[in-house]
Amino acid sequence: MRALALPIRHLLSAVTLSGLSLVASSTAAAFPRFGVELAAGQNLGVTSYVDNIVVLQGDLPLLADELIGSGAGFHLAFIFSKWSVGAEVRLFDRDTIRLHHRGTEAIPSGRIRPDGSVDDSGTDYVPFGPVRSPSPRTQPGDLLLIDIGASHRFYLLDGPFSLWFPVGASIIATRVMETSQPTVLGLGANVGVGAGYAIAPPITVIVTGKMHGILTPAYRPLADAARGSYTVGETTEEAVFSSMAYGSAMVGLQFTIR
Repeated sequence: MRALALPIRHLLSAVTLSGLSLVASSTAAAFPRFGVELAAGQNLGVTSYVDNIVVLQGDLPLLADELIGSGAGFHLAFIFSKWSVGAEVRLFDRDTIRLHHRGTEAIPSGRIRPDGSVDDSGTDYVPFGPVRSPSPRTQPGDLLLIDIGASHRFYLLDGPFSLWFPVGASIIATRVMETSQPTVLGLGANVGVGAGYAIAPPITVIVTGKMHGILTPAYRPLADAARGSYTVGETTEEAVFSSMAYGSAMVGLQFTIR
């Protein structure tokens, strides 16, 4: 994720600017004036979200990034002309980590906190790997992502079969589903493609595929995040923020009310 953190932030800005410019130039279509959408599908993480966590191999500390896996997604939206306004709930598993630095000395047992995190102050690390490994947690909780936002749909085709390109922005909340983990607010952006086929008025079957980027304040305690970022040569900006990219595919129904 370290290499993709800045591109994700650029994606948030670029999507906002392109959306504003395209709104002004889009042409009219016979899209639903008002409707409701319900959809469900799958998500797949492209990057990590929480980086440079300390894991122990015996009493030797290692730095790792938590890789975001797959999970279910649910979508509810209201359609107003070319606009979609709604909410999405997504889950991602956290079963895999990527190890990339190894400590040069053991961590005393008193440095392990009640929540399982490790205080590695003063520890020196050397790079190795990277090596993918199962998460050291017995049953790691899923990452929950709640997304509330709007998107503009640029219709290429309309009629019994419709095709559109959504560009959206949102306010998001993330939480690792484990005890004592925080809920963090941030921003999201997405671009993609959608298609619909009217099976019987007023019902349309819809299929969408999107790429998403999110940006939040650092999910870990800032002191831990800053220490880990300094160790691996990241910038202050990368220590202060957590970012993630993921893809989604959903199938659902659109009900045209008028």
